[in-house]
Amino acid sequence: MNEKRTYGLDILRSVAILSVLGTHSGWLLPDFINIYIQRYFLDGVSLFFVLSGFLIGLILLKKINETDFGLSQLVNFWARRWFRTLPAFFSTILILLVFGYFNQSLPTIKTLIKCITFSQSLFKDTGALYSEGWSLCVEEWFYLLIPLILFFCIKVLKASQKHLFLITILSIIILTTIARFLRMSQINYSDIHEWDINIRRATFFRLDSIMFGVLGAYLYYYKYQIWKKRNLFFGLGILIFIFIQTTNFLTFSLYFCLPLQSLATLFLLPKLNSIKSGNGIVFTILTFISTISYSLYLMNNTPFYSFIYPVFQKYCVIPQSIPLPKLLAFSLFYLWAFLSAYLMYKLIENPFMKIRERCTRMPPMGALSGKK
Repeated sequence: MNEKRTYGLDILRSVAILSVLGTHSGWLLPDFINIYIQRYFLDGVSLFFVLSGFLIGLILLKKINETDFGLSQLVNFWARRWFRTLPAFFSTILILLVFGYFNQSLPTIKTLIKCITFSQSLFKDTGALYSEGWSLCVEEWFYLLIPLILFFCIKVLKASQKHLFLITILSIIILTTIARFLRMSQINYSDIHEWDINIRRATFFRLDSIMFGVLGAYLYYYKYQIWKKRNLFFGLGILIFIFIQTTNFLTFSLYFCLPLQSLATLFLLPKLNSIKSGNGIVFTILTFISTISYSLYLMNNTPFYSFIYPVFQKYCVIPQSIPLPKLLAFSLFYLWAFLSAYLMYKLIENPFMKIRERCTRMPPMGALSGKK
């Protein structure tokens, strides 16, 4: 499928998925290595959120400003998003169910329903079937709610679309931040795990992460001068990331690391979005990783640790007292991740993207408005 790609954004997407893979595979390495991976690797999901918000924000801005943003445009937006995300997701869940059937570990109907309706982590993560599903919940609820809010505001309030868009962005960032702070003040966190399932993975406490990306799309689309200071903000973004990754004040980190991560990623976008293309082996590798990144995210963790790794442990006859089994398991993790992701992309993602283009192509504006 031919796509107009931006190499700088492919770099960010590749860094995000490689960070996810690194933290997920680190448990297969000796503890003295894994402790540094878990401590200093970037939060790849937060990078994904901001990048997703930037790209989807641009799509929404174009629909609102360059088309008659009516009900048909709203439905078209949803259809295109769901063609993009749901087939590969449901395929992954089907694979887990097949594995679970043969392993006699099928989930309850309630757990399955929560997973496939993206309701497993609305205010607290309860993902028993598919732990990575919490981030998809954030994405899918963003796809559903934000365009609906914009549609309502535009049709009912009849105010400036530009101002309404900015008010929506800032309102959601502020309200989500306040809600997250209030939630943290009500819960006595015994360890980082409590914070993780109650805050980091909770859908309605993470929408601001995506909205930081939408804010970037707004500044870029309306050509604000601040967007042109790309080198300055890129440097600031790197410094913020260094500060976050080296800060040991747990209380500070719990309260402020999530918005700071989003802000730092936002600061990287002007520079990265200006890098339109590249060449050489690094360009080829990063573009490939970026292309299959969604399938990599879906297939790398739960399928491996739930089913592939137990089989490896059962049939690996090398004594566990020596490091070789862990190194073999580490290699198997990446072999499984990239092979399964590539197959998912080729067999599910790409075909459904082609179907999407045929099924959701909107008629030209002249046809919509009666003009020729």
